[in-house]
Amino acid sequence: MNRCRTCNRPLTEVETPAGSAPGCSRCGHCLLDHSALEELQRTVERRYTPEEVRALEAECKERKRAAVGRPVVYLDCPGCGNQLLRRTFGQLSFLLVHFCAADGYWIHKDELDGIAAYVERGGELLEMEALQSELAQRMRRLEGKNRDLEKAAAQTPAFIPLMFMGMH
Repeated sequence: MNRCRTCNRPLTEVETPAGSAPGCSRCGHCLLDHSALEELQRTVERRYTPEEVRALEAECKERKRAAVGRPVVYLDCPGCGNQLLRRTFGQLSFLLVHFCAADGYWIHKDELDGIAAYVERGGELLEMEALQSELAQRMRRLEGKNRDLEKAAAQTPAFIPLMFMGMH
């Protein structure tokens, strides 16, 4: 059996919000395959109010501030031994997951609970709002560039080659 990459104990089967998975009962990390995190997102009951979504947004901003000063630690995958990539779940949650393309996610129980709570409390709405805002900004920039091009085209004299004006 593989060993925990956080505390070096043998991995056992542990229960997580995403189901049973290889993990460490001592430190709370587990190895979830690719579909387990997606399944967790599908099964979480979404129940939130606009106030709860705004509170979640404030929590995410606080997690972002806290993450800035935290040391960066890279771990090896307990499955294959390759270095894990570090990611946040979604763009705004600032819940850290370690990712292996071959084996899935090496994730702490607290982060997994946080992901479930993020989805339950309206995190997907925050993600969609951010995307909508980004798209609106891009659209304004493109409209500005289009106006600049139209203005430049209007100020450029038309060039008509002599051979097309009936001169042979």
